[in-house]
Amino acid sequence: MYRKNSSLVPTNHKAAKYLSNSYVLALLTWVIVLLMGNIMVKEIFAIIHHIEGDQEVYKLFKQEQTISVMLVALGVLLEGRQLLLGWLYTEDEIQNEQDKNLACEYYGFIIMSIGLIIEIIDQFLAFTIQDSEWLLIAVFSINYPLNLYALAMLITIGIKLLQPSKKTKH
Repeated sequence: MYRKNSSLVPTNHKAAKYLSNSYVLALLTWVIVLLMGNIMVKEIFAIIHHIEGDQEVYKLFKQEQTISVMLVALGVLLEGRQLLLGWLYTEDEIQNEQDKNLACEYYGFIIMSIGLIIEIIDQFLAFTIQDSEWLLIAVFSINYPLNLYALAMLITIGIKLLQPSKKTKH
């Protein structure tokens, strides 16, 4: 596993214990689901009601960029769960968490990758499209499917994190 014997790494750090806790990660995941859902609903209303004004469109665009930051940050936390557990506990103590660790690693990588792709697209669109109405349409048509996929991944890992750990037989 990742456990190291080093005086440089504390084995009782409270922040690491919280960040590796599946319920804390589930809470963060579900908060991001709610925030993303809110932003996505605002985007739909903006398209339907033909939102006017550069200020409103750019405000919505900034919120869209927030999605990518949240996805990347959560992906890093999810991927790092096994590493943190390896530093904090013995291999026997975390054996029951193996399924959750693998799920966190897989979904964390996918979620982080989607966030990076969304951010690259956002930066490209902001650089190339100057008209606010076209920017909104481009962001909606390109990023919305990625957002929906990310939302599905978040919901999936959010459910998996809340499930009880499987007890292994020794």
